[in-house]
Amino acid sequence: MKLPASVLLAIAVALLAPAVPASQERDAMLAVLRRDGIVTPFAAFDGRRWTARWPANLQNLELPISLEDVPERWWGMEPPPRSMTIWRDGARAGSVAITGLSTTRLMCERRIVLKSDYKAPGATPPPFEVPYPKDGLLVAGNLTVEKIQTVERGSLEWNQVLIALREEFNKQETIASRSFSSWVHPFPEQQRHARPISIEAVYSAPAREKGWTTYYVEAVREYPPGREDKDGCGLATYAHGWVLLGPKNVARMRVSARITYCDRKGVGYMLPFGLIRANDRHYWVYQYSGFEEEWYEVAEPTPRGINGQIAYVAGMCGG
Repeated sequence: MKLPASVLLAIAVALLAPAVPASQERDAMLAVLRRDGIVTPFAAFDGRRWTARWPANLQNLELPISLEDVPERWWGMEPPPRSMTIWRDGARAGSVAITGLSTTRLMCERRIVLKSDYKAPGATPPPFEVPYPKDGLLVAGNLTVEKIQTVERGSLEWNQVLIALREEFNKQETIASRSFSSWVHPFPEQQRHARPISIEAVYSAPAREKGWTTYYVEAVREYPPGREDKDGCGLATYAHGWVLLGPKNVARMRVSARITYCDRKGVGYMLPFGLIRANDRHYWVYQYSGFEEEWYEVAEPTPRGINGQIAYVAGMCGG
Protein backbone atom coordinates (compact mmCIF):
# COMPACT_ATOMS: atom_id res chain seq x y z
CA MET A 1 0.00 0.00 0.00
CA LYS A 2 1.38 3.37 -1.00
CA LEU A 3 1.15 6.02 1.73
CA PRO A 4 0.11 9.59 0.88
CA ALA A 5 2.92 12.13 0.63
CA SER A 6 1.52 14.07 3.61
CA VAL A 7 1.74 10.99 5.84
CA LEU A 8 5.29 10.23 4.68
CA LEU A 9 6.27 13.82 5.46
CA ALA A 10 4.78 13.63 8.96
CA ILE A 11 6.67 10.40 9.68
CA ALA A 12 9.93 11.91 8.44
CA VAL A 13 9.48 14.98 10.64
CA ALA A 14 8.76 12.82 13.67
CA LEU A 15 11.84 10.67 13.08
CA LEU A 16 14.15 13.60 12.52
CA ALA A 17 12.84 15.72 15.42
CA PRO A 18 14.91 15.53 18.60
CA ALA A 19 13.33 13.25 21.17
CA VAL A 20 12.04 14.88 24.33
CA PRO A 21 14.01 13.47 27.25
CA ALA A 22 11.82 11.38 29.52
CA SER A 23 13.26 13.17 32.55
CA GLN A 24 11.96 16.49 31.22
CA GLU A 25 8.42 15.17 31.39
CA ARG A 26 8.97 14.21 35.02
CA ASP A 27 10.73 17.33 36.29
CA ALA A 28 9.21 18.23 39.64
CA MET A 29 9.75 20.33 42.72
CA LEU A 30 8.68 19.68 46.32
CA ALA A 31 7.94 22.25 48.99
CA VAL A 32 6.47 22.31 52.48
CA LEU A 33 3.27 24.28 53.10
CA ARG A 34 3.07 25.92 56.50
CA ARG A 35 -0.28 26.69 58.06
CA ASP A 36 0.38 30.42 57.69
CA GLY A 37 0.79 30.04 53.90
CA ILE A 38 4.59 30.21 53.86
CA VAL A 39 6.11 27.82 51.30
CA THR A 40 9.60 26.32 51.68
CA PRO A 41 10.99 24.61 48.56
CA PHE A 42 13.45 21.85 49.42
CA ALA A 43 13.82 19.26 46.64
CA ALA A 44 13.92 18.96 42.87
CA PHE A 45 13.56 15.76 40.82
CA ASP A 46 14.70 15.31 37.22
CA GLY A 47 13.25 11.85 36.71
CA ARG A 48 16.36 10.05 37.96
CA ARG A 49 17.82 11.86 40.92
CA TRP A 50 16.93 14.28 43.68
CA THR A 51 18.76 17.52 44.42
CA ALA A 52 18.40 20.29 46.97
CA ARG A 53 18.46 23.50 44.92
CA TRP A 54 16.79 26.07 47.16
CA PRO A 55 19.39 27.90 49.29
CA ALA A 56 19.50 27.28 53.02
CA ASN A 57 22.50 29.35 54.08
CA LEU A 58 21.83 33.01 53.29
CA GLN A 59 25.27 34.27 54.31
CA ASN A 60 26.98 36.16 51.50
CA LEU A 61 23.98 35.47 49.25
CA GLU A 62 22.50 38.19 47.09
CA LEU A 63 18.78 37.89 47.69
CA PRO A 64 16.40 38.33 44.75
CA ILE A 65 13.83 41.09 44.99
CA SER A 66 10.97 39.36 43.17
CA LEU A 67 10.01 35.95 41.77
CA GLU A 68 11.32 36.99 38.38
CA ASP A 69 14.75 37.60 39.92
CA VAL A 70 15.07 34.11 41.42
CA PRO A 71 17.93 32.26 39.67
CA GLU A 72 16.70 29.42 37.46
CA ARG A 73 18.99 26.93 39.20
CA TRP A 74 17.10 27.41 42.49
CA TRP A 75 13.89 25.97 41.05
CA GLY A 76 15.21 22.78 39.51
CA MET A 77 12.51 22.80 36.83
CA GLU A 78 11.61 24.82 33.80
CA PRO A 79 9.52 26.91 33.69
CA PRO A 80 9.52 27.97 37.35
CA PRO A 81 6.19 27.03 38.97
CA ARG A 82 3.64 29.68 39.79
CA SER A 83 1.17 27.22 41.32
CA MET A 84 1.60 23.95 43.21
CA THR A 85 -0.66 21.06 44.17
CA ILE A 86 -1.35 20.38 47.85
CA TRP A 87 -0.99 16.74 48.88
CA ARG A 88 -2.32 15.72 52.27
CA ASP A 89 -2.82 12.16 53.55
CA GLY A 90 -2.27 10.69 50.11
CA ALA A 91 -4.87 12.85 48.34
CA ARG A 92 -4.94 16.09 46.40
CA ALA A 93 -6.26 18.88 48.60
CA GLY A 94 -6.40 21.79 46.17
CA SER A 95 -3.65 24.06 44.98
CA VAL A 96 -1.87 27.25 45.93
CA ALA A 97 -0.63 30.14 43.83
CA ILE A 98 2.89 31.41 44.47
CA THR A 99 2.54 35.14 45.00
CA GLY A 100 5.97 36.41 46.01
CA LEU A 101 9.16 36.15 48.03
CA SER A 102 9.84 36.79 51.68
CA THR A 103 12.35 36.07 54.40
CA THR A 104 11.42 34.50 57.70
CA ARG A 105 13.12 33.21 60.79
CA LEU A 106 12.98 29.45 61.34
CA MET A 107 14.45 28.31 64.64
CA CYS A 108 17.44 30.65 64.99
CA GLU A 109 18.20 31.17 61.32
CA ARG A 110 16.89 33.38 58.56
CA ARG A 111 15.53 31.71 55.42
CA ILE A 112 14.23 32.90 52.06
CA VAL A 113 10.76 31.48 51.42
CA LEU A 114 7.83 31.83 49.06
CA LYS A 115 4.53 33.51 49.80
CA SER A 116 1.27 31.94 48.66
CA ASP A 117 -2.45 32.63 48.59
CA TYR A 118 -3.17 29.73 50.97
CA LYS A 119 -5.66 30.46 53.74
CA ALA A 120 -5.90 27.87 56.49
CA PRO A 121 -9.29 27.24 58.08
CA GLY A 122 -9.38 28.77 61.53
CA ALA A 123 -6.73 30.74 63.35
CA THR A 124 -3.03 30.27 62.62
CA PRO A 125 -0.52 29.76 65.44
CA PRO A 126 1.98 32.50 66.31
CA PRO A 127 5.15 32.43 64.17
CA PHE A 128 7.38 31.39 67.09
CA GLU A 129 5.62 28.04 67.64
CA VAL A 130 8.12 25.18 67.23
CA PRO A 131 7.78 23.05 65.24
CA TYR A 132 5.38 25.14 63.22
CA PRO A 133 2.32 23.18 61.97
CA LYS A 134 2.38 22.03 58.36
CA ASP A 135 -0.70 21.69 56.15
CA GLY A 136 0.73 19.46 53.45
CA LEU A 137 3.38 18.71 50.87
CA LEU A 138 3.37 20.88 47.74
CA VAL A 139 4.27 19.41 44.35
CA ALA A 140 5.00 21.19 41.09
CA GLY A 141 5.02 18.58 38.33
CA ASN A 142 3.38 15.23 37.76
CA LEU A 143 4.50 13.29 40.82
CA THR A 144 1.81 11.50 42.83
CA VAL A 145 2.10 11.39 46.61
CA GLU A 146 0.69 8.34 48.37
CA LYS A 147 -0.20 8.14 52.03
CA ILE A 148 2.25 6.73 54.55
CA GLN A 149 0.08 4.84 56.98
CA THR A 150 0.10 5.33 60.74
CA VAL A 151 0.09 1.88 62.32
CA GLU A 152 -2.65 1.49 64.93
CA ARG A 153 -1.38 1.30 68.49
CA GLY A 154 -1.65 -2.20 69.94
CA SER A 155 -2.46 -3.82 66.59
CA LEU A 156 -0.87 -7.06 65.41
CA GLU A 157 1.38 -5.09 63.08
CA TRP A 158 2.40 -2.78 65.93
CA ASN A 159 3.37 -5.74 68.11
CA GLN A 160 5.28 -7.39 65.26
CA VAL A 161 7.43 -4.30 64.95
CA LEU A 162 7.98 -4.19 68.72
CA ILE A 163 9.12 -7.82 68.80
CA ALA A 164 11.44 -7.29 65.84
CA LEU A 165 12.86 -4.10 67.37
CA ARG A 166 13.70 -5.36 70.86
CA GLU A 167 17.15 -6.88 70.21
CA GLU A 168 18.31 -3.97 68.06
CA PHE A 169 17.01 -1.44 70.62
CA ASN A 170 19.11 -3.13 73.33
CA LYS A 171 22.15 -3.14 71.08
CA GLN A 172 21.84 0.53 70.17
CA GLU A 173 21.17 1.53 73.78
CA THR A 174 24.40 -0.19 74.81
CA ILE A 175 26.31 1.63 72.08
CA ALA A 176 24.82 4.97 73.16
CA SER A 177 25.59 4.36 76.85
CA ARG A 178 29.24 3.67 76.03
CA SER A 179 29.67 6.81 73.95
CA PHE A 180 30.32 9.03 77.00
CA SER A 181 33.91 9.58 78.09
CA SER A 182 33.33 10.09 81.82
CA TRP A 183 29.72 9.08 82.50
CA VAL A 184 28.44 5.61 83.32
CA HIS A 185 24.80 4.66 83.05
CA PRO A 186 23.46 4.17 86.61
CA PHE A 187 21.51 1.07 85.51
CA PRO A 188 23.62 -1.97 84.54
CA GLU A 189 22.97 -3.49 81.14
CA GLN A 190 21.07 -6.48 82.53
CA GLN A 191 18.67 -4.19 84.41
CA ARG A 192 18.23 -1.99 81.36
CA HIS A 193 17.26 -4.92 79.16
CA ALA A 194 14.69 -6.02 81.73
CA ARG A 195 12.79 -2.73 81.47
CA PRO A 196 9.96 -2.41 78.91
CA ILE A 197 10.27 -0.66 75.56
CA SER A 198 7.39 1.62 74.63
CA ILE A 199 6.74 2.36 70.98
CA GLU A 200 5.43 5.88 70.51
CA ALA A 201 4.84 5.93 66.74
CA VAL A 202 5.03 3.55 63.80
CA TYR A 203 4.57 4.53 60.16
CA SER A 204 4.42 2.05 57.27
CA ALA A 205 4.45 1.82 53.49
CA PRO A 206 5.06 -1.00 51.02
CA ALA A 207 8.66 -1.48 49.96
CA ARG A 208 9.71 -1.81 46.35
CA GLU A 209 10.89 -5.36 46.97
CA LYS A 210 8.11 -7.93 46.77
CA GLY A 211 6.90 -9.15 50.16
CA TRP A 212 8.66 -6.40 52.13
CA THR A 213 7.12 -3.61 54.23
CA THR A 214 8.98 -0.54 55.41
CA TYR A 215 8.36 0.86 58.90
CA TYR A 216 9.66 3.96 60.61
CA VAL A 217 9.54 3.61 64.38
CA GLU A 218 10.02 5.87 67.40
CA ALA A 219 10.45 4.10 70.75
CA VAL A 220 11.58 4.87 74.28
CA ARG A 221 12.71 3.08 77.43
CA GLU A 222 12.27 5.16 80.59
CA TYR A 223 13.96 4.93 83.97
CA PRO A 224 12.88 6.09 87.43
CA PRO A 225 14.57 9.29 88.59
CA GLY A 226 17.58 9.06 90.84
CA ARG A 227 18.53 11.31 93.72
CA GLU A 228 20.73 13.43 91.46
CA ASP A 229 18.12 13.89 88.73
CA LYS A 230 16.65 17.38 88.73
CA ASP A 231 12.91 17.85 89.24
CA GLY A 232 12.37 14.12 89.32
CA CYS A 233 13.19 13.80 85.62
CA GLY A 234 14.71 10.38 85.06
CA LEU A 235 16.80 9.03 82.24
CA ALA A 236 15.30 7.81 79.00
CA THR A 237 16.65 6.04 75.95
CA TYR A 238 15.08 7.27 72.74
CA ALA A 239 15.48 5.19 69.59
CA HIS A 240 14.25 5.85 66.08
CA GLY A 241 14.81 4.55 62.60
CA TRP A 242 13.88 2.00 60.00
CA VAL A 243 12.55 -1.52 60.40
CA LEU A 244 11.98 -3.54 57.22
CA LEU A 245 10.09 -6.81 57.51
CA GLY A 246 10.14 -9.32 54.68
CA PRO A 247 9.14 -12.87 53.79
CA LYS A 248 9.72 -15.64 56.36
CA ASN A 249 10.02 -13.04 59.16
CA VAL A 250 13.30 -11.68 57.83
CA ALA A 251 14.05 -8.26 59.35
CA ARG A 252 16.48 -5.49 58.48
CA MET A 253 17.18 -2.63 60.90
CA ARG A 254 18.64 0.85 60.59
CA VAL A 255 18.04 2.22 64.08
CA SER A 256 19.97 4.62 66.32
CA ALA A 257 19.53 5.55 69.99
CA ARG A 258 20.50 8.31 72.35
CA ILE A 259 20.52 8.66 76.12
CA THR A 260 18.53 11.65 77.29
CA TYR A 261 16.18 12.68 80.10
CA CYS A 262 12.43 12.68 80.37
CA ASP A 263 12.35 16.23 78.95
CA ARG A 264 13.62 14.74 75.63
CA LYS A 265 16.04 17.62 75.05
CA GLY A 266 17.74 17.18 71.70
CA VAL A 267 15.22 14.58 70.48
CA GLY A 268 13.54 14.97 67.10
CA TYR A 269 10.42 13.40 65.64
CA MET A 270 9.33 12.44 62.17
CA LEU A 271 6.30 13.84 60.35
CA PRO A 272 5.66 11.81 57.18
CA PHE A 273 4.51 13.80 54.15
CA GLY A 274 4.02 10.86 51.82
CA LEU A 275 5.42 8.15 49.57
CA ILE A 276 6.49 8.88 45.99
CA ARG A 277 6.98 6.07 43.46
CA ALA A 278 9.25 7.25 40.67
CA ASN A 279 12.10 5.85 38.63
CA ASP A 280 10.97 2.37 39.74
CA ARG A 281 11.77 3.27 43.35
CA HIS A 282 9.86 4.09 46.54
CA TYR A 283 10.80 7.37 48.19
CA TRP A 284 9.71 8.52 51.65
CA VAL A 285 9.29 12.28 52.02
CA TYR A 286 9.18 13.59 55.57
CA GLN A 287 10.01 16.26 58.12
CA TYR A 288 12.31 15.59 61.05
CA SER A 289 12.12 18.20 63.79
CA GLY A 290 12.46 19.02 67.46
CA PHE A 291 12.74 22.19 69.52
CA GLU A 292 16.18 23.05 68.16
CA GLU A 293 16.21 21.84 64.55
CA GLU A 294 14.03 21.11 61.57
CA TRP A 295 14.85 19.58 58.22
CA TYR A 296 13.13 17.89 55.29
CA GLU A 297 14.31 14.66 53.71
CA VAL A 298 13.78 12.34 50.78
CA ALA A 299 15.01 8.80 51.44
CA GLU A 300 14.74 5.41 49.78
CA PRO A 301 14.57 2.65 52.40
CA THR A 302 15.47 -0.81 51.08
CA PRO A 303 16.38 -4.13 52.74
CA ARG A 304 19.98 -3.46 51.68
CA GLY A 305 20.17 -0.04 53.32
CA ILE A 306 18.70 3.44 53.49
CA ASN A 307 19.59 5.52 50.46
CA GLY A 308 19.38 9.12 51.55
CA GLN A 309 18.56 11.33 48.57
CA ILE A 310 18.51 14.85 50.01
CA ALA A 311 18.36 16.47 53.44
CA TYR A 312 17.42 20.15 53.51
CA VAL A 313 18.13 21.98 56.76
CA ALA A 314 15.17 24.29 57.27
CA GLY A 315 16.57 25.82 60.45
CA MET A 316 18.37 25.11 63.68
CA CYS A 317 19.67 26.61 66.90
CA GLY A 318 22.95 26.04 68.64
CA GLY A 319 24.99 25.00 65.60
